[in-house]
Amino acid sequence: MIKDEFDRLMSLFHDASSGKKVDLQQLFTQATGFFEHLKNELKNGTEEEKKEVLNMMSEMYKQILKETQQISKASGLTEEQLLSYADNPNNFTPAQWKSIQESKARIEKAGAELVRTVRQSTTQAKEPSSTHPPLERKPHSPHKKSKRSDWTKS
Repeated sequence: MIKDEFDRLMSLFHDASSGKKVDLQQLFTQATGFFEHLKNELKNGTEEEKKEVLNMMSEMYKQILKETQQISKASGLTEEQLLSYADNPNNFTPAQWKSIQESKARIEKAGAELVRTVRQSTTQAKEPSSTHPPLERKPHSPHKKSKRSDWTKS
């Protein structure tokens, strides 16, 4: 199911970069929904599902960079110029601008939540299991000198 959503979303990105007409509202809505599903998988999925989600996120990032480069090449604008164009409300109708800003805010929020979930997930994976007792350290003797290695003698 999540793989199908990923494929549909990537298809929309590809269509947009190829010059096909794409409903931005649909693109933003699907992206937001996809990020929510990714977040849920990272919270509740098995280790294998979590790994698959991280791989999808990596693939999405690579494809979006590739599609952005194609749009830049086709338009004759640099990526910075494209971003500048997209950030200028004069290039859109007031209704389009409002919709874009609302969608952008939703995607940013979903992305931030996804990042937090990824960080929590990777932190939990690195923490030792609570079923194993912590290793005991031997107390440090204040009278015992540490040996220096040979590299400090040179």
